[in-house]
Amino acid sequence: MSKNCLVKSCTYDLNGYKVEVRFEPKLIRVMSTPELLVFLRNDLNKHTIRLVKLIKADYLILIGTPLKITNASLMVEIWGHLYASKFAKLLERMVRFKIIEKIKERSDTIDCGETGIDSNRKFWDLASKLLLIR
Repeated sequence: MSKNCLVKSCTYDLNGYKVEVRFEPKLIRVMSTPELLVFLRNDLNKHTIRLVKLIKADYLILIGTPLKITNASLMVEIWGHLYASKFAKLLERMVRFKIIEKIKERSDTIDCGETGIDSNRKFWDLASKLLLIR
């Protein structure tokens, strides 16, 4: 594994798949790409936790404080955004709706913020507990 980190941005090379992540105080942005989907699809739980741990370690280095999002909540949010985007793109082929465009736009970048920044944080926290993600 290698990574190329620029100021507040990292591109991870994960088994040959490139994943870009941008870092801001209390917020990370995982760029949703076909490469990310393929990387995660090979072993969803294992590869997602690997990515989450890398992101949180680099967040600490780049921002200077720990990201206050549990690993489980971050994993579930990444999955939720990835698969919502995939589903919206599938629907888009059949029907053109404005709502489809909005879902696609909102899911192309996976914004994961701490409580107070991310209006959906409580949802992702609850979803991770219901799915028993550790």
